[in-house]
Amino acid sequence: MALQEDDQLWEHLQGKSREELLGLLEQIMKKQPEIKGLLKLLLELPLTSGARAEHKAGVGRVRTLEPATIQARIRAAFAQAGHAWGYSMLAATDLYRVLDIGDRFTEAGQWANAQVVYATVADAILPSYEELEEEDHLAGVLKGCLGGLLSCLEAQPELSVEEQLEETDRQALFASLFALWKHGCEYGIEVDEIPQTLAQQATRDEQALMVQWVRQEKALDEVAGSTWLNRHLADFLALLTAQ
Repeated sequence: MALQEDDQLWEHLQGKSREELLGLLEQIMKKQPEIKGLLKLLLELPLTSGARAEHKAGVGRVRTLEPATIQARIRAAFAQAGHAWGYSMLAATDLYRVLDIGDRFTEAGQWANAQVVYATVADAILPSYEELEEEDHLAGVLKGCLGGLLSCLEAQPELSVEEQLEETDRQALFASLFALWKHGCEYGIEVDEIPQTLAQQATRDEQALMVQWVRQEKALDEVAGSTWLNRHLADFLALLTAQ
């Protein structure tokens, strides 16, 4: 029944003129001003499956999507889920839809925008992960963030210089992946292949930067007495310094 109603609504909308549709949209925005953020996001999305072939040169490194737009969708996901039992599963369902936005950008070769989506979702979950009930549902979302960010990184060598991420975005990409790797080590998420991938994809300067990050984390964990994570950090450090 719902599908039939959707078809009827779509058919009705198709019969409207451009001016009528714009007027309808204006009325919706007046009654539901919170929808403006979603509309801005939808306007940035590539709308066709052939978008990568059609995109303009250099679009892969251009960021047109602001993290605040994704943060609003994340806040809405948690707000709508509430705090009753099972809310993590409800929130995760909506967060997967946010990740779908990143996947759309990935398919279109808009790497900078895709990175914004995946990194912003991960940044929202990681700091409060321990406080969340039934965090296994959100572990799946983090795996999606990890896979998306790895896709952005692994695509770079095959791109022309004008399509590759800017240096600052590359550094942010490595930082996001390092944070997810560390979190995976601490919470049992599968991340064993990440150090090798990061080491292989990194430039000399990026490897040196990651060496600094690992040594800083090792120092902190030695003070805290965390031998489990420290073992992973030591292996990562050995891999980086051997390159």
